[in-house]
This record gives sequence, structure tokens and C-alpha cells, in this order.
Amino acid sequence: KPFVARPPLEPPASKMARSWAAFAGTAAALIASARGQVDEQRISSLESRVDELEASQVVELHGSGTTNPSKYLWEAMDLFEERARQPMHMTYRAVGSGTGQSEFLGETNPRGAFTPYNDFGCGDIPMSQANYNKLTKPMVHIPFAMSAIAIFHSVPASANGGAAIKLTGCVLAKIFSRQIKTWDDQEIKALNPSLTVPANTNIKVVHRVLGSSSTAGTTEYLKKACPASWTLDVGSVVNWPSDTFEAQGSGGMATFLETEDYAIGYLDAGHGHRLGLQEIALENKDGKSLTSTQADISKAGDVALASSVIPSDPSADWSSVNLYDLAGETTWPITVFSYFYVQKDLSSMDSNTAGALKAFIEFMLSAEGQGMASDFLFTPVPKEILDYNAKTLRSMIFPAAMPAFGFETASSTMKGRGAEAYMISGKRRSYAEVERELMMKKISALEAKLAAPGAAPAPAPVLAAESSDDETDPLGIIALVFAALAILVSGVALYFAMRATSSVCFAKFEDRGSADCRTIGSPTQA
Repeated sequence: KPFVARPPLEPPASKMARSWAAFAGTAAALIASARGQVDEQRISSLESRVDELEASQVVELHGSGTTNPSKYLWEAMDLFEERARQPMHMTYRAVGSGTGQSEFLGETNPRGAFTPYNDFGCGDIPMSQANYNKLTKPMVHIPFAMSAIAIFHSVPASANGGAAIKLTGCVLAKIFSRQIKTWDDQEIKALNPSLTVPANTNIKVVHRVLGSSSTAGTTEYLKKACPASWTLDVGSVVNWPSDTFEAQGSGGMATFLETEDYAIGYLDAGHGHRLGLQEIALENKDGKSLTSTQADISKAGDVALASSVIPSDPSADWSSVNLYDLAGETTWPITVFSYFYVQKDLSSMDSNTAGALKAFIEFMLSAEGQGMASDFLFTPVPKEILDYNAKTLRSMIFPAAMPAFGFETASSTMKGRGAEAYMISGKRRSYAEVERELMMKKISALEAKLAAPGAAPAPAPVLAAESSDDETDPLGIIALVFAALAILVSGVALYFAMRATSSVCFAKFEDRGSADCRTIGSPTQA
């Protein structure tokens, strides 16, 4: 057979090296794959951890401003914190509309000039033109409630036969500016023929000091209703005549009217009626004399929107917006909005805070939020204003990663979704909220029972033996207190008696060198 040359045999060392290289490549691929899987697991674990941390982060929201709706806002914030799955911390400082505007503007904020101190502001007056012109970023006004500023007095009810004292805007302007000084002035008598007061009885005009939205509302109304008679300034701070009286805050105003006869002043209507103060029947633009309880407070909002009093652009200058002396038979002449002051562009705000702010505003404008207004003697805004506010919210700019808060009502269960992280659920409640609600129902029932015609006087306290488990017996509590005091006094007396006896025994022991007292407090042995 012909000779066929074979390829030279591969040296053993070379073959081993090639095999080892193939093995090393495979091992490297396996290791790289394993490392990739480990990296993916680590990344997935880190992402899960980030989600957990974000879910446990406390969402904060802070505001400041007018005192009038403060209890209304505090109640809503309590509900949010109780119903949220996310930990939430929400605060509102009741400091007045003027301070609310100043802190929203943040002109001298140490964290940066024109940086708001809080996440939102609140006021019963629109942003002043001076403050609006200083803004470095556009803002929007969001009216969320309505209320009335009313005129209250302390003339004895019998002086006018129990009927409300009537005044026009012009007569009221003359009274507050001290052009009319006595209750028997002819202009007052012409409106109230049956009014009988001592001759030359001085009208004690009381007014707020420092910045007050109530002062601004009252003076701006008087200037608009009767410019010829109102000779003083307008605004939250006014230079009043020297023979008028000062009051610190609405509480000071109420106290003056409660304690001083023949006084007159202005106050949030709900506050005054809650204290049982007497209200002036004020003549409105249509010539109808009525009190704030007889008026349709929300009517002014409808009229303002229909007559273009409210700008079509929510970010425009609202400083000239007011609801004073508007037309309508049932319109109250000194009506005010309570506003949220909010920056239009919130893209730089913390995403969780921005989401909470949007959700809080939406809640305040919801059927439940508006329904709470009457509990605090406010009036819900009309539907047309709610529609306007919805457009305002849609025009705002929010952070791209902002969570979308949702709402689950107490009457409808949302399976699964109601348990999500950013769900404000009416199914979540605190025991404190339940007890508060029960207490308010009991109080309302008792008030209705006592106010009913022919209601029997309050029952006498129930004796301890007859008390049920959830009733409190005042006599029993008093008896327990006195019993405890008696035991305490007896114990103190016994203690000092024992010390005195012990001292005598010790003295005798020192003198005689032996213990004469066998038992503490027993007679000594001779």
C-alpha cells in the first residue's frame, strides 16, 4: 500500500494546555453568568428595599394662614392621618390671613429669598396686589369655603321688643367712623321706630387690632356700599377714631360684646352665633334687611362668577376680588371666600408632599369635605366654583414621579385597591375618631331635646347604686374624693404621731440607757 503521511502527534503538554483553555473559557462563562444572576438578585433586592423605605417614609404637609377655618382644616387633616396607610404628618398654623400671605411669599426666608415657609397658604382675602407683584413664581387661588362677616351688638333685646335692630350700610359707616355716636340718633330711630334706649347712650365701637381679614372685609364693604359716608381707611389695619375700643383677635371682640352693654362690632358670623350674640339686620344691595342666618351665603359666589368678579385665569391678580354688596334678594352683603394659596408649578416640590397637597385639596372640595363645612358654621362653595377649581387643578404642574393618592369611601369597599399604599380609606378609622363621633351625636341629641318646646329640665344626678357602667355619677365622684382626702389626712396624722412617739422612746433610751418603749405608740413602762 502506498505510504500515507500522518500529521504529527500533538505533544501531550500542548493538548493539555488547549483542553485547559477550553475548560477555563467555559468556567469563565459560567462564573460570569452566575455573577450576572447574583447582580440581578442584588439589584432586585435593592429595588424592593427602596420600595419598602419609600412606603415607610412619613409624608409631610404644612400650611399656615387665616384662623377662621382652622378647626375645619384640623379636622380634615386628622381624618387624612387616620385614614392613610402611608405614615402622614400634617399641620396648619392659625396665624391670620396677613401672616399666611407673608409666609407663602417667603420674601425673607433664610432658606432662600421668596421661598415659601410652608407647602400652602390660606386666607379669607385674596393675595394683596403688593404681595402678588413680588411673586417670583405664579400662584393660584382655590376658594374652598364661604362665610359671612356679621355685625353684632349688645343692646338689651328688650330695647327693641325682641326684634333685630336694622341698619343700612351708610348708617353703619357713620357709626363705625363715629359720625353717629349715640343709639338714639335720629337716623337709627328712623330705621327702628320701636327702639327705646336711655337718652344719649354712647355707642361703644369695638374693632380688631393688628392685621385682620374681618377688618378688611368690613371696611371694604363700607367703602363699596357707602363711599360718601366711609371716611376712614380700608384694609386689614385701619386708623380708628380715638374714642373707639380695641380688641385682640376674634376672641377679644367676642368678650367685649359679651361684657359691655350698648357695644357694636364685627365678627365671623359662625363665631358670634355660637356664643349667642345678637346680630344686626343689615340692608343688602336689593334693599332687603336680613341677618346672616336668613341669607343665602353661597348666592354671592354664584353672582361673582356670573358677573366676572372672579378672573377666568386662576393665576391672575385676584386682589380686587370681593363678594361685598352684590345683588340678590337673599345675598349677604359681607360674604368672603376662604382660599388656598398654592404655587401653580409644583414640579420642584417633594413628590410625596405634592401628591398629598393635591389629594388634600381634592378632599376639601369633595362631597365629604364640603359636607364638613356646616359643622364649623361655614358654607360650601357652589357647584360653579367647584367646577372652576377642578379646571385650576388640571392647569397646575406636578412632579413627574408624584404618587396618585386615591379615595375609598366608608360606604363602598374597593377590594385590593383600598389596601394600596397611597389610598385614603374611609374604612380605616381610629378609636378616637369613633368616640368623638359618638360623643357629638349624643351632644346633638341632648341639645335637640333641651331645645324642644316644653322640654323637661335636666334630670337630677343618678345615685351611684343606680348608675350604669357607662354613666358618671357626680355625687359618687365627690364622695370618693373626700374619702381619699380623709384617708390621706389620717395617714399623715398617724405618721407624725408615730414619729413623735418614737422620738420620746429614743430620748428615754438615751437618758436611761435602756428601751422603755416595748411597742411603738404603747404607754411607757415605769
